[in-house]
Amino acid sequence: MRGRLVFEGVWLIFAAWAGGTAARAEISREDRELVDRTWARLVAAAQPTPKLALAKSVTIIDDDTLNAYATIVQGEDAGPKAIAGVVVFRGLMEHVIKGSEDRLAFVLGHEFSHVDLGHLAQEQPARTGFPRLVFNRQQELDADRRGMIVMMKAGYSFKRGIEAYREFHDYVEAHPELRLKYSSFEGLLADHPAWTVRLAQLDGDRRTFWRAMSAFESGIYFLQSEQYVSAERCFEAVTEEFPQSDEAWTNYGHALLMQYCDKLEPADLKRLGIGQLVAGGFFRRAAVLVPVRGVDDQIWHDAVEALNKARQLKPGQTLANANLGIAYLVDPSLKSDVEQATKFLREAAAGQADETVKAAIAMNLGVAELRNGRREEAARLFEQARTAAGVIPSSTLTDAMLYNQAALLADSGDRKQRREALELLRRYLTNANSSSAWYRLAFDRYVALSREMGGTPAPLEEFAKPPALRPVSSITIAKGITIVLSEPLDGVLRRLDGGQKLPVSTETTLMRIRFPARGIDLLANDWVTAIILNGPNSPTLSLVTTAGQAAGTLHPGMSTGEVDRILRGVPSDRGPLDDPARDYRLYPDLGLALRVSRDVVEEVVIVQVPRQREGPR
Repeated sequence: MRGRLVFEGVWLIFAAWAGGTAARAEISREDRELVDRTWARLVAAAQPTPKLALAKSVTIIDDDTLNAYATIVQGEDAGPKAIAGVVVFRGLMEHVIKGSEDRLAFVLGHEFSHVDLGHLAQEQPARTGFPRLVFNRQQELDADRRGMIVMMKAGYSFKRGIEAYREFHDYVEAHPELRLKYSSFEGLLADHPAWTVRLAQLDGDRRTFWRAMSAFESGIYFLQSEQYVSAERCFEAVTEEFPQSDEAWTNYGHALLMQYCDKLEPADLKRLGIGQLVAGGFFRRAAVLVPVRGVDDQIWHDAVEALNKARQLKPGQTLANANLGIAYLVDPSLKSDVEQATKFLREAAAGQADETVKAAIAMNLGVAELRNGRREEAARLFEQARTAAGVIPSSTLTDAMLYNQAALLADSGDRKQRREALELLRRYLTNANSSSAWYRLAFDRYVALSREMGGTPAPLEEFAKPPALRPVSSITIAKGITIVLSEPLDGVLRRLDGGQKLPVSTETTLMRIRFPARGIDLLANDWVTAIILNGPNSPTLSLVTTAGQAAGTLHPGMSTGEVDRILRGVPSDRGPLDDPARDYRLYPDLGLALRVSRDVVEEVVIVQVPRQREGPR
């Protein structure tokens, strides 16, 4: 059985702490001796914690989980003190430590540091006998720093100790089914920061590399959540540090191309004469190209330049070719360079094995072939995509299939095929995103075809559903100045000329940085973790739908009635952010929090707050 990764922020504290012998039946003698030797050395080197007594040994749990945690139990022989100790799992020893005393010293030093820094709070046992302790993300980073100091004081190697995180990182890379490889941004939804963030903090010799890797992973998250400006910022940073990274150039070009497509209006798509395209499936989530705000020539050219750069660095790259195929179908001339589009899409399709990517490319190539008048070839490609859509959970791929097959059949002289097209359009209008540019085109075609067939078309209101809102991850506070969650703080401070720094608490390095003239505060350590709008000069936060259409604005001073109209139906919760005494409305799905007083919004906060979960994880 493969090791299970549970290295999270909520731990179970086992009642059988003191003995631990029943759990050690399968623990090797070598690992037991290694743990005892390392713990004794660390305890001897560390200064004692006044309020806690340290356990004499570390408990090893005979389980394949990759896990370790610190905990507190009350000991009869400890007098007024509680006993603080550390638990490690056999899976951690086998898959990460692998006999290295330096790696183990870093892990144990990290857990000891939770005790030393006062992160452990004594709790009464729950009815189940399994009380929980929660370590927040900043505490994890602080424990990393302190743990490294403790292990080096004990004479262990920094270079060999930090390999513990590299082993975690490599293990996750080798076992993606474990689903623990979250980005630094997405990691804000978890209790622990991403491995790349922690490595960036600790590994001074390779800080640039790990920071760039963290930006890359955050960029992928932003692409998946359709935050294209934020994704552009992340991948641009990677290309600056590593200009030979073809993947960074591809994703940078994709982020720019999606911004261009977001600005297209239904009239633009009608002039282009193309069917519905599928784009985001290349990044593990199919996302349709959608409209708004007209043609932007410059951003299109920047996107194509970045994608061609990726092709130069790695000829035959599927994703660069697939994006270029889309780009030439929606070029700024609004005439569609179909031959160029077809060339790139065919190159992208050659030798592609991933079913999702194959289906998306087949759909887009079918759109190009239909635009070029090759109806039979388009029909073959749509059927290929339709077959794939039956096994791939992608509503966008299904929507595009319905739209494009309807377009193909509606132009037929066969009345039976045109009736089938009418039914496909009805299904499309019932299920598709009503804020998509193609949705309006589909409805217009449905009305015309229904009347041609002698029927009475249903009104738009019978089909359309309210569009969903995109999550928020950035804000533009002035021309050319955009702040993005998870970006390094030093770059933000350079753009904003400093700020007033105030510590949030004595337990973490988290700071509140105030810019009163701009009406914003930041919560940050090395990275931006929250953007707070809280003054009369605050910028306005614009919300958009998943199709890129404007959905309202939020700003300090607005009434809760206005907020409720804009955020109607969005799940919410209540809780604090940096100050336990301040209560906020929390919107985890949007990445927003609002502080309200007397039915007036006092703060609008862009922040990823953890979703509420029940029970231990």
